[in-house]
Amino acid sequence: MTAHSKRGPSKAKMFRTCAGCFAMIDAIPDELRKGHGDAARLGTATHAVIEHCLKHGKTPNQLRDRIVMVIENKDSEGASILREGAKMPKQEADHFVFIVDDDMIDDADVAVDYVRERCKELGVNEKNLELETRTNPLPKRDDTSGTADITIQAWPEVLEVDDYKNGYLGVEHEDNDQARAYLLGKAIESDFSYETYRAGIIQPNFHHTEGAIRIVDYTAEDLKKFGREYEKSIARCEKAEAEFTNAEDEEWTSKWLKAGDHCTFCEAGAGCPARRKLAEDVARIEFDDTPGDLHLPAVAKRGEVLGSTEEQVAHILGWAPFLEQLILAAKLYAHRAMEAGYEIPGFKLVARRSNRKLVEEAPEVLAKQLVKAGFLKNSEVKGLFVTKLKSGPQIEKMIPKKLRKKFAAEFLVKPDNGTAVAPIDDARASVEPAIETDFEDVTDELDFG
Repeated sequence: MTAHSKRGPSKAKMFRTCAGCFAMIDAIPDELRKGHGDAARLGTATHAVIEHCLKHGKTPNQLRDRIVMVIENKDSEGASILREGAKMPKQEADHFVFIVDDDMIDDADVAVDYVRERCKELGVNEKNLELETRTNPLPKRDDTSGTADITIQAWPEVLEVDDYKNGYLGVEHEDNDQARAYLLGKAIESDFSYETYRAGIIQPNFHHTEGAIRIVDYTAEDLKKFGREYEKSIARCEKAEAEFTNAEDEEWTSKWLKAGDHCTFCEAGAGCPARRKLAEDVARIEFDDTPGDLHLPAVAKRGEVLGSTEEQVAHILGWAPFLEQLILAAKLYAHRAMEAGYEIPGFKLVARRSNRKLVEEAPEVLAKQLVKAGFLKNSEVKGLFVTKLKSGPQIEKMIPKKLRKKFAAEFLVKPDNGTAVAPIDDARASVEPAIETDFEDVTDELDFG
């Protein structure tokens, strides 16, 4: 499994832009820090498919319907593709299950096809690829290493490091800090013995003008210069951490915090004063106002000279991803905090809406039980199976009204669908937070190589 480095390449853009980010993050209790979402976990699962295909000479389509298990906690993360025919594992607190489907196959194909084509072009044996390997742009430090997705070595001509991105938020390839840091680490390992150093971004789900695969070439001197800048950025971070008092210290925040698109993956993003200030400036609102007080200037009538409304709206829409990520960060923080027992003024935990479903049982067994219990006749059982067993409420409608109450009591369950944050005047009843802190050990049958 992969350990997270505090100042590793994956966080390079964030801390090189905002020196105070780590001080802010360190001030947040572990249980309230921003974790990975489903999109990031899906990316981890797709990485596993790509690695498996390149390592074992397969195509993504050959892994169709296979189960990918992603396991993560505060210290590490990893993914494994379960053996063919494996049973669906139970959901655990830090276990997340994905099925290799059409979308994952299409995304993985982009990376696998490109890498194989590059290997042919460069005369590199696919078996000699370095996949998911640790590398460190500053070898003298133990907190700056990261995992390079794909490394192609065509000595002495080209050293190429490709970074796969599964997300829909655009990742720029020009002077990409993360990609350069991986490439620098690999260049150091080879003692800068290559003629050309190439960093690639592979991103199938973002429509970039230069395509899904974007390449930038560097010289050894380019990378060495970047290494010096990387080291200086860390020194600034350490100085910011040494001077940190609290997030309300305006002198400190104005000196060390800088908001922007790098805030998306910052664990302190929800409570960052710089991020809030930038959002206020962009949207031209004051968060001290109540939501009902917020409004845009009136739009002038058609044919007349318009005021600033259209320009303002266009400006806000241009920053929409930043604003949406800020709101999402606040929602995730509030939910995590309230689940851990903290209070968010004006909000409470409520049960998420949950639809009834059939009790867990094999469809054929369940059908026999329904007949045996007198709910359905043998001639009606076929009506349960279309392409799959009908849902509980659908079956309920087939049952005589006088038996529906008994059927519901014996065969329908309402699963716990988690909690959500709602205004304090919401009609739903408050619920107590469910705090889970223990993680079960990973089973031996999983291989996270």
